[in-house]
Amino acid sequence: MSPKVAQSLNMGRAGVAPVEVKPIAIPEPDGKVKLGAGAAETPPDQVAEAVRATKELSERR
Repeated sequence: MSPKVAQSLNMGRAGVAPVEVKPIAIPEPDGKVKLGAGAAETPPDQVAEAVRATKELSERR
């Protein structure tokens, strides 16, 4: 990434930035999809799309 973008993300010389990962949809072994912590902070239409995509990807396995 460009130095300007790195600076805006607080990435100093060490080249790292803190991140927080909050899954929206989590596939379960039985084929169901469980909502993750990120679902609470995500608009309902995006949660629905994440659940749909997770189910679709899980079926391909």
